Amino acid sequence: QQSIVPAPMASTMIELVASIAEMRVNCLRPITLPSFLIAESVAGGSEVSEILCGESVGLLGIGGKIWDSTFVLIRYLYQNRVELVSGKRILELGAGTGITSLALSRLQPAMVVCTDLEEVVPLIKVNVELNAAWSPSLRSVLRNDYFVQPLSWGGEILPPAVGGADVRSCEVIIASDVVYYPEGYEPLLTTLESLLCLPSDAGLS
Repeated sequence: QQSIVPAPMASTMIELVASIAEMRVNCLRPITLPSFLIAESVAGGSEVSEILCGESVGLLGIGGKIWDSTFVLIRYLYQNRVELVSGKRILELGAGTGITSLALSRLQPAMVVCTDLEEVVPLIKVNVELNAAWSPSLRSVLRNDYFVQPLSWGGEILPPAVGGADVRSCEVIIASDVVYYPEGYEPLLTTLESLLCLPSDAGLS
């Protein structure tokens, strides 16, 4: 009997299930997008009203949780999408679950580089692949224009380009509720200073 699930997709889903188990995802749920984003769809694609998002608080603590401030940032970026998102190369710091960057896929950025600590990166990758598998209209965008890589704050030397994505090439830096403990301020500022002191043609804002 022929499977109703294409072999490549079935293989992808098996890999995703294994990754979800490995990351000890304790909550996997659809997050309904704000109404103003639902109408924003990829050219030629259907509307997508939800994002699948896994959380792993047990394994990653505060880095594996969705915070309410995420939705405040999403609204701000939507309101300023022409200046800050559409056609822009975006760098997200402390991305956590990656939900903010995933929401931006509706606003047609040129590229998104999603970063967090090395131990958090696998969760972001799981969430990107979940949405790529779940939403055909976003699959090409998420697999071609989205990059996930580790970035620890505090180092003066930025990481090398990974898979065609370079944090130095990004034009806009976004972050939301990324410092929980006061000792995180100085490393964050050091990294921001390193990024903002790039040559003027990098165009960061």
